Amino acid sequence: AGNAGVITYRILVPPEIENIVVLDASYPIRRLCQLDRTIRNAETELPEGRALERSMSRIKQFDRVTIRQMLAPSGRHSVVKSLLERDREDRLVSKEVIDLVKSIPEDEAILLVTFRGRFTDRIDPVDVLLGDLADAGIDISATVPVEDREERRAPRINVTTWGRECGTNSFAHCEHVALVGCLHRSSIDLSAAFVGQVDDLRSQVDYGEIRVLMRSEIVHRVFQALSRGSCRRVTNGSARTMTGYVIHYDKAIQEELARVMPGVQFEPWESGHWRPDSSKIAKLGQKIADYLLALPGDTVRISTRKLKELLNEKDCAKATWTAALHEAIDKTVRWKLSGRSVVLSST
Repeated sequence: AGNAGVITYRILVPPEIENIVVLDASYPIRRLCQLDRTIRNAETELPEGRALERSMSRIKQFDRVTIRQMLAPSGRHSVVKSLLERDREDRLVSKEVIDLVKSIPEDEAILLVTFRGRFTDRIDPVDVLLGDLADAGIDISATVPVEDREERRAPRINVTTWGRECGTNSFAHCEHVALVGCLHRSSIDLSAAFVGQVDDLRSQVDYGEIRVLMRSEIVHRVFQALSRGSCRRVTNGSARTMTGYVIHYDKAIQEELARVMPGVQFEPWESGHWRPDSSKIAKLGQKIADYLLALPGDTVRISTRKLKELLNEKDCAKATWTAALHEAIDKTVRWKLSGRSVVLSST
């Protein structure tokens, strides 16, 4: 990752325990798990697995699930920055969510997955999002009927945050799940995770591997977050009807999601407010990130003007350049904006 640090890790599962079966729906798409040499794929290495008529990841069909993707910046910096704008008119992400919720029938529930606040945030992004929904005339305390083991009512508007996308069944009544941004793990974090997963402190990690891991982790989290909704329930071998909404600039995640959600349909989620030129921003952001990560280790500062010249982007519109620069910062983590320069962070 072009960074320096101290890596420490522990083996949490004792090697003496040999006969373990891991049931993980994300395994086919999660590169980190596949790097672990102590884990074998039962479907390819055991006679019972090879005898299966179809892959276990394709037993459950998702033909009644549609995922709509908005090709727009999805990192924490970009999304939270928008949510915390002081002027409500500038909170473009909130506007997208408001339009989405208003388009959904009032007897159908939605789960919003976004970023939780940090101690440096002047206000919790979740509180802002809920407040903007309420100010737009949406009843955030409304309930909807749920057909379960017994008739009951459940919240129509539900919110959870990244970090909780794997651990609850409480939102299975939601026919709609909207991912308001995607959690991007940092390059140094993924480097450390790689070393721990292969259990070799001497292993070398290049940026190409980090990029593969980064996309893999994003797809894993998107899949798990979407699976909190009604699609987690199965009727006659098919996931129940659900629509997922994903804000993320990389359309390539669709191919990976289809590997663990066979039959799923993809549609565009047209942006009404949030960065309609996001495809250009995403490509430029990746270009900037690649350049920063390839800089010599003794380079600790570079002016944004110089960076623009070196990348032959002198004619790039100011708004597009600024948005792409923030996207690059989200990707690299080790670089931070300081005034009119990009500087190497010591943290």
